[in-house]
Amino acid sequence: MLEAIQQTRVGKHYLSPDIAAQLALYNMEHRSSPLDALTARELIIAIQVVRGESAKKISEKLHVTAKTINGYRATIFKKLGIKNNVELTCIALKSGLIQKEETPE
Repeated sequence: MLEAIQQTRVGKHYLSPDIAAQLALYNMEHRSSPLDALTARELIIAIQVVRGESAKKISEKLHVTAKTINGYRATIFKKLGIKNNVELTCIALKSGLIQKEETPE
């Protein structure tokens, strides 16, 4: 809740990770995407990664360890055949998972 207030206070949009993943799943049902191979949990984590959040911050939000988040990240990269966050961000943008203003500045 605090993050939502802080984001909107400075003029940014806020969408909870769960709702963002649901929207992404809905959008992906209507078109083919490399992200189709990801689970809902992996999509949530992918969204947070491309938004520039650290494994520690994501782990705190999802109530798991940072090691677990890094494991998910490795699985995401393997499923998508990519090697880094930049490639993940490009896929997320092309697939409509995120919009340009959601990426770190």
